[in-house]
Amino acid sequence: MRKGEIIFAYFPSPEVTEQIRLLSRTEQMIAYTPLAVLRGTFHFSAEARPSDFLSTWTSILLPVTDAELFLSTALPAPFPARCDLLLVGRAYIQLYHPAR
Repeated sequence: MRKGEIIFAYFPSPEVTEQIRLLSRTEQMIAYTPLAVLRGTFHFSAEARPSDFLSTWTSILLPVTDAELFLSTALPAPFPARCDLLLVGRAYIQLYHPAR
């Protein structure tokens, strides 16, 4: 599977999540994808603004911590509703806004 085809990926092992480097600036956001609504803490650079951070994000996958997923469709395999760290395919984020 190519990275660009990944919508969501999680790591059940704390040892793996501890190795992923996160940017220090965070914002509680809600994002909408074809499969689910996602609420969590998005990490981005100090220069980025929450209103347009996706346009400056260069990686294919975005790290989201304390993630909650509200699935809109059944998945072919079990997937947790909550994750300490979730990677989200940037191309699949259709809309996002601050969680206020």
